[in-house]
Amino acid sequence: MRLKVPMASANESLIALINRGYAVLGTIKQDYSAKKETGSYNKANDIPQYEKLMNQWGTEVVAELTRIFPTEFGM
Repeated sequence: MRLKVPMASANESLIALINRGYAVLGTIKQDYSAKKETGSYNKANDIPQYEKLMNQWGTEVVAELTRIFPTEFGM
């Protein structure tokens, strides 16, 4: 499969996405732990915030994968 971008650029972008994902996960874990410790965790309020962070990252991933890899359907 031919990439839409040079291999080195694709590797760099994919590694950055992975690192960004770990950073988002770290932020969520840190926030959750701090709130559990202080008793301020509220599932109804906090889960949507965590979902928003994950969805933002997921959107970045899809955009970058679309930029790097050709698809049969021309997404």
